[in-house]
Formats: sequence, C-alpha cells, structure tokens
Amino acid sequence: MRFLSFVAAAIVVCLCADLVLVAASAASTFSTSPSGGRGAVEVLAHAIPRGFSKKFLEADKIWTDYLETQKGFHRKISLGPRNVTQSSLACMFDDGQEAEEIMQIIFWDSYDEWKAIPAAQQAEVEKRFEKAFPFPHQLVSVPNGDGFSILFDSHSD
Repeated sequence: MRFLSFVAAAIVVCLCADLVLVAASAASTFSTSPSGGRGAVEVLAHAIPRGFSKKFLEADKIWTDYLETQKGFHRKISLGPRNVTQSSLACMFDDGQEAEEIMQIIFWDSYDEWKAIPAAQQAEVEKRFEKAFPFPHQLVSVPNGDGFSILFDSHSD
C-alpha cells in the first residue's frame, strides 16, 4: 500500500531535529573507526500499521542478523513505536489504517563500508523481510539515503 504523497516529506520535517539529537546522544558510545574517521550513522523511519511494532521487530531481526555479518557494522538501535496522528504527520495507509513509526539508528565504522554492501544481497534480505512482515509499510531514510557523518563523539576525543 502507498502513503499519501506528502508523508515522506512530513516525516523528515517533523522528525529530523529529534533524530539528530537522538543520533548524537547514541553516538556518544560510538568509538573512532580503525581508519581514524568518526564513522557514519544511518537513520531510518519505518511507518507501519498501528499495533504491529512487535511483529515488525521480529521480522526486522532478519535485517539485523544480516547487518551483523557486514564489515563496518557497529550497532543498531530501534526506537518507538510513536503514534502517527493528525497532529504530527496526518497520514494513513490507503486503506484508512492508521500508522505508527519505528525509528532505527544504525552505526557504521565508515560510510564506504556501509555503502559497499552489494545491492543484490540487500534485495535478497529485503525479500526475506517482506515475507516475514507481509503488511503495509513505508521506509524513509532521514535526511536521505546518505545518512549522517559523525562530527563529534565525546568518547573519542
């Protein structure tokens, strides 16, 4: 199912500031990468049907298990659920079902290691995830698919 066209932009506008603070806070436990860089942070917003967070997290273990095998993966944090109401994002799935959000913050040793994951492998993992979670859902990368660079880490200086 598809979201109303403004949902992706609304998620970014409503949540980007909050996510930067959460990512910065979580980054305080992230050490400097072996190459001397401060790493990269991937931030994802998943909109799912309200009440499905437990099923989503169970299915998402497929992604977590895969990521744990990838070079440069450091850690993954899932936050939520946060109800999506008329006052925040004003969105529903096309069938009228209300949504809630699960936010995820994924830490990588480097941007290059994160982006080196082969697209074919990602597609295979996504197929397994879709089979395990056959419900409407929408994924938005915040602020986009390039994530954030860690500019400061209080534990690495």
